[in-house]
Amino acid sequence: MSLKEFNVLVGPNNAGKSTIISAFRILSEGIRKALARKSEFLELPNQSTWGYRVSLIDLPVATENVFYNYDDKESAIV
Repeated sequence: MSLKEFNVLVGPNNAGKSTIISAFRILSEGIRKALARKSEFLELPNQSTWGYRVSLIDLPVATENVFYNYDDKESAIV
């Protein structure tokens, strides 16, 4: 997805417009939290890499609709 300085998001009701906006809010807050700390070496299921571990609990955004693979019992890895 390519974004410009000004973007318009349109679509029918229940198409996911608010979900996209919420995703950008979560991403923005996650980046802000991550940049306030040092990166760490992360052991992920299929790879190991340097990154930032940010819990959704630490983010001041509504996360009631955040789930992975339609299963909210397992945390998503982004």
